[in-house]
Amino acid sequence: MPYVKLTPPAGVVTEITDYQAGMRYTDADKVRFRFDQPEKIGGWQKRDAFSSATFSGVNRNIFPHRDLVGTKFISYGTSTHVYTEYSNVLRDVTPFRTDTQALTNPFTTGSAGTSTILVTDTAHGVADTDPESRVIIESIATMPLDGVTVTAGEYYADVQSDDTYYITAVAGGTGSITGTASAGAQTGGGATNVRYLVNNGPADGLTGYGFGTGLWGSASWGTARSTSGVVLSPRVWTMDSWGEDVIASVGGGEDTIYYFDTSLFKATPASTRGTTLAYYVTNTLSASAADIPTKVGAVLVSTPDRHLTVFGCNPETSSTYDRTIVRWGSQESLYEWATAITNTAGSQKLGTGTNIESAAKGRGQMIL
Repeated sequence: MPYVKLTPPAGVVTEITDYQAGMRYTDADKVRFRFDQPEKIGGWQKRDAFSSATFSGVNRNIFPHRDLVGTKFISYGTSTHVYTEYSNVLRDVTPFRTDTQALTNPFTTGSAGTSTILVTDTAHGVADTDPESRVIIESIATMPLDGVTVTAGEYYADVQSDDTYYITAVAGGTGSITGTASAGAQTGGGATNVRYLVNNGPADGLTGYGFGTGLWGSASWGTARSTSGVVLSPRVWTMDSWGEDVIASVGGGEDTIYYFDTSLFKATPASTRGTTLAYYVTNTLSASAADIPTKVGAVLVSTPDRHLTVFGCNPETSSTYDRTIVRWGSQESLYEWATAITNTAGSQKLGTGTNIESAAKGRGQMIL
């Protein structure tokens, strides 16, 4: 009886059934093909493209991306930062949560002999997180103040109330606080411009109970919390391509949609960060951004029709986050979200379930 040599061709076919595949591989794990023959992958090798850079926070998202001329970017979303790797250099591109805020005499010195600085900004929106969230002081008109000099730069914000926080310079940054207060409790600084970065998120998921559960200001003072506790999900960024640019969200209904302009970044990579989609639209497109969702879950761009889609968000005309609603903007538009007969914006409330856990793109469809 003659033997017949059976040699499946290299590669794995997943689009058809095992029967249809015939003499083809339909499943594999840690396998590669060399000289048309399968062999197991021999392990992982550590990649040190940016070994000299500081990588902060817990990373749960890696998004590779190319612009229109083929330049490669790799974005990393951590619990405290967003980084982009460009030309083998890691850069902090944590997006701005707000536009520039113009303040007048926002600084107050601490007691005499200390270098403590308190910043007053009504409804600043900085979350009380550990580690502390960050703020960028863009300019200060008048310094020193009572013997203390604060320079423009990046600072940690130690939240004291909805309207105040202490600042501490970020190590290795341009911000600094020098000198000590002579009299103490002096207010000044003159015209000061401040811009807030997106707040930090939890490094791990947990369920909290009783006093102190959740973020500061999440409920009224003295209100009893549910006996089931509050579930804090870990910070997990979702990202997708909008042409050569990047759309991103922190998820969980905590914040809005963020936009990263690769062309602007390449022109000034050291100082350029992403920004909220609303501010990008207002400042760049000069269009109304009032209808852009302010509380969103996961974010994806549908293909091939290009609708910017969010999974979980505040419904149209509402500010309350709904975990089971899918909403999309008009085709090829970043800012048209109000449904009308002249556009293709819309939404769909799911009939079952309590939360959209994840979303992904398939061939011509979105999978929840």
